[in-house]
Amino acid sequence: MIYTIVVKDLENKDNIVAYYDFDCVRSFDMNMTANVSAIPVESSVTITDNISYEPTTYNIEAIVSSYGIFDSKNEIVYDGKGLRKVGNGTQEQVDVKTHLEARNNLLKLFFGRQIVTLVESDRKPFVYDSPTDAYKLQKMGNSPEVESCVITSMKVSYPDSADDALYISLTLQKVLLAK
Repeated sequence: MIYTIVVKDLENKDNIVAYYDFDCVRSFDMNMTANVSAIPVESSVTITDNISYEPTTYNIEAIVSSYGIFDSKNEIVYDGKGLRKVGNGTQEQVDVKTHLEARNNLLKLFFGRQIVTLVESDRKPFVYDSPTDAYKLQKMGNSPEVESCVITSMKVSYPDSADDALYISLTLQKVLLAK
């Protein structure tokens, strides 16, 4: 499955302000917790009245890289000597650090206390012009989403063997909204 974090415009939910998909998801967990009253309950009382549910949390461990395998404007190939950017029939050595830009944007999202939507999809849009276009392409498939989430934890680590990628662990919590 493809997991994506999107930020929707508060006034127009069809307009996507930011779109973050991951190159590879190492793991995804959905955690649900309920609390039961510790106070003794009469046997004739319905037990469901004494159960309260905590907000659902979602854990994503993913890889973010600078490799644009499917990006026609910035396709990267490995030629046995190093990474090369392919464009206009030429191959030039390129220093690609888009994973650092993605990290910085996710940090801004975390510290900006943004409300996000978690999208689970069976398709990944490879070429798109805007975050809204990417979201619409992704929604053409089977794509349940969880709105009103907040990133409550974020861990960034770097693998020893690659300098153009990073590991990211995110915990998102569904916000319970009163209606």
